[in-house]
Amino acid sequence: MFNRLAKGSKPRAPLAPSTLERIRVTLRVALNAAIRDGLIEHNPARHLELPRPRKPRAVIWTEYEVERWNRTGKRPSVAVWTSAQTAQFLHSSREHRLYAAFHLVALRRFRRAETAGLRWCDIDLDNGVLMITHTIQRINGRLMHCPPKTRSSQRMVVLDRGTIRELRQHRARQQAETTQLGCVPSGYVFTNRRGQPLNPDYLYREFIKATADAGMPPIRLHDLRHGAASLALAAGNELKASRTNSGTPALS
Repeated sequence: MFNRLAKGSKPRAPLAPSTLERIRVTLRVALNAAIRDGLIEHNPARHLELPRPRKPRAVIWTEYEVERWNRTGKRPSVAVWTSAQTAQFLHSSREHRLYAAFHLVALRRFRRAETAGLRWCDIDLDNGVLMITHTIQRINGRLMHCPPKTRSSQRMVVLDRGTIRELRQHRARQQAETTQLGCVPSGYVFTNRRGQPLNPDYLYREFIKATADAGMPPIRLHDLRHGAASLALAAGNELKASRTNSGTPALS
């Protein structure tokens, strides 16, 4: 069966290795249930070997890649911005009502479900820390509270002064918006215009719009998280240069 699925047949195209793996997992669960019910004695899918799925290689939006995208309209399946491009996007989108969310994703490596699930009671701005305790995901058409993706995803995050400043400004704008519209505060940091918890898909769509408005080459919201690493590397290089020139690190 898996050989046929992997080979494909007209008009059906071959299935991707990741899809085959999901089918195998589902089949193993079903056959294990059959063993527990005494219908079969062993699981024939237990020792099945499948080709490992290959993750697409991320392409950096260099000047050459941007020029080719503008000329042909073709884009890599996975692409990331340089540190300068990430900084340019953040500068261009500062007036967006969800700018603080973009800031957290880009500089603090938040996942979009973590960002949507963030509540003000999880944040201590005076001491500069927040806790990621749950996420919001859309399941069967409804927004559901879910645990973080992995055990290590439930964590405490130490906030830098810039992030604290952006969250304070966002809270002030949110309170003004809530008062103006007469909405009841939901307690969530990021909400829709009715003050309700934010759908992670809505956050993604707003990011795509903000990217286009800023004239930036397209990336996924998930790949914006790579900006944290590139910006941290750039900051580290600047810090080293500062130490070399003056002997004292310059912090902002």
